[in-house]
Amino acid sequence: MKVPVSHTTLQSKLISDGKILVDIDDQTGEQIVSQSNIHTQTEEELIKIQFDNFAKQNVKPQFSNIARSYTVVIEAMYKALEHYFFGRSKSRLYYQELILSNKEFFLEVLHKAKTEYLPIRDAETKQKKGSEVKTSLWSIPMTQGFSENATLEDYTKNVMQPSYMSLDSKGETKFIKYYLETSQDIEFWYNNGTVSEQFFAVPYTDHNGEIGAFYPDFIVKYKDGTIGIFDPKDSLTLELPDAKEKLKGLMDYVEDQNKQGKKLVGGFIWPKENNFLISKTWDYDMQGTNNAWSVFSDSYLQGIDFSEYSQISTEYKEQLAQKQKELSNQLSVKQTELIEFKKEQEQYAELDFHAQSEIEADIRSIEMQLSEIDVLLNN
Repeated sequence: MKVPVSHTTLQSKLISDGKILVDIDDQTGEQIVSQSNIHTQTEEELIKIQFDNFAKQNVKPQFSNIARSYTVVIEAMYKALEHYFFGRSKSRLYYQELILSNKEFFLEVLHKAKTEYLPIRDAETKQKKGSEVKTSLWSIPMTQGFSENATLEDYTKNVMQPSYMSLDSKGETKFIKYYLETSQDIEFWYNNGTVSEQFFAVPYTDHNGEIGAFYPDFIVKYKDGTIGIFDPKDSLTLELPDAKEKLKGLMDYVEDQNKQGKKLVGGFIWPKENNFLISKTWDYDMQGTNNAWSVFSDSYLQGIDFSEYSQISTEYKEQLAQKQKELSNQLSVKQTELIEFKKEQEQYAELDFHAQSEIEADIRSIEMQLSEIDVLLNN
């Protein structure tokens, strides 16, 4: 398809009874006018108003699902015309008049671009979603609801009192009764919930490569300040899809936190015969061999040496420095994007504050991450 680059002055009447003529209905022949009264007498401003109305009525509805605003699509049209046909010899007014003179052609081109681009955009969005993890500080909630089938239990170390419980397995009940409530080293424990920002979760990558949230069953506070994150499993749940992936996410989280000077321990708890076993590796087997599982009790925690995490390792510092560099580049890009977006918005009477706030939120998030990395590198 050949682009009709020949340019003719608009022949359609721009004024109708004190209103701005937007378009002519192809089927009825009726004039479509803007609701805006005329506040100008110049042809340039009239063309700009007509073009804005055209963009809002024809471009925005079609592209609102893949662009921050229709103004981004219009800007792309300007740049394409400049790059492929006219260079810097023509003004925006020229492009507006050209597009209005060939509306059907340009709408067809945009529709084709959208059809071909949308699958690519969906793939990019999916990849971005999979590579980003929302992180936030978490603390045990002050109050928490319970289901109708919950029963009142006499658990003295449960931080939630009265202790209404609705447990999913016998393994959880056994873990509470024979470890959490009896251990002399435990100050209190908390039965975590699921699928809510109110509860604690760690990110994990499932077998399809997508990011998910894993909600371990129990958060434990030990008297020496150590935090335990445990999830009791039985033989069936240990073999569920993504069970190992969830464990890897938990173990990676524990290791990462310990590198930052915390004292965490965690894993799957497997009630097996007369013992509790704790996972030593995420890629466990079901035979309970020593290389995958260890007997879990207070003595297990007493044998953990956190001193190896007292200083950030050289390898971890290098990882942080690389992350710092990547974030700095991202920050520069976002700051430039915000400046260009504000300049673009100045051309339009209807400002897209939602899109601007999204960019500003991205900038704040990156700045916060950079601040956290700076603290770690300078400790």
